[in-house]
Amino acid sequence: MIIIGLIVATVIALAIYIIAGKFSVKGKKSEDKLSPYACGEKYPPYTKPLRINLYRFAVAFTVLDVITIMLMLYPGVESYLYLVLCVIISLVSLLVILGE
Repeated sequence: MIIIGLIVATVIALAIYIIAGKFSVKGKKSEDKLSPYACGEKYPPYTKPLRINLYRFAVAFTVLDVITIMLMLYPGVESYLYLVLCVIISLVSLLVILGE
């Protein structure tokens, strides 16, 4: 019963989205509207290189955090030493990955 309600709600929301998109007022596209804009100043023609250090850290931390949780939830292990070992292994792995 819940699945049917979810499907009906999704179909209704999708229908409203499509109908509103067809009848909404569309603005005219001009050079000024398509150009980038920030606080009244034009963007410079060059772009700064993207630093990926933070992204690399976030991805590595997320992956290792999920692995640690999976190891902690491994059935049959009731020892706190095992949990501490899992955390230490994940931190060392994180340091090794970020050290590259």
